[in-house]
Amino acid sequence: MAASLSSFPFHELTRALDDLEPLAKLVSDMKTETTEKEAIVLKEVLDRVTPLVPLIDNGYELYYRRFLTIVGRREEVPIDEDGSHFYSEYRLVLYENGILARVHAYGEMSYKSHLGWDRHDEEEIAPQGAIAAFGLAAISEGLIKALEGMSQALEGMSQALEGMSQAITGQSLAEIMPIVIEANRKLKGEYGGA
Repeated sequence: MAASLSSFPFHELTRALDDLEPLAKLVSDMKTETTEKEAIVLKEVLDRVTPLVPLIDNGYELYYRRFLTIVGRREEVPIDEDGSHFYSEYRLVLYENGILARVHAYGEMSYKSHLGWDRHDEEEIAPQGAIAAFGLAAISEGLIKALEGMSQALEGMSQALEGMSQAITGQSLAEIMPIVIEANRKLKGEYGGA
């Protein structure tokens, strides 16, 4: 037989809720405040990283916007024996103009049986939204990983440009052009080009 409502200790439940509600509000307010502070710090970091984005080579044509992938998550589900698969990926990218965007790409990659398809959805996202979607730890790790190799590449580019500058000093235009072309080839080939 079920307990009657009159025997249920509503006053104890009410008292427990009265004790928990202020604590839950305090925790919620602290989370909001922390996220706001994290967003300010992330914005400052992104402002420092943005000028470096044009120096990154993503292997795309020059007319594409340059970007830095900060976080990327990809899942693939096989759909055929030939390697065809459905994929879905989420990326957080920083464009060379400072815009932070969440990109969702999904589609079907087919190799033999039929044509594949894909779709890319993109939306600008504020630092606070990026933290909520991807987490500050993942964003920080992604930025560190993306920038790790950049120091060495920039040093190499700097040395190549300095060598080019020294080589063309006092030279005629006819003497300069082969030097510039060769240095440009070297920069693009070894350091990803700018």
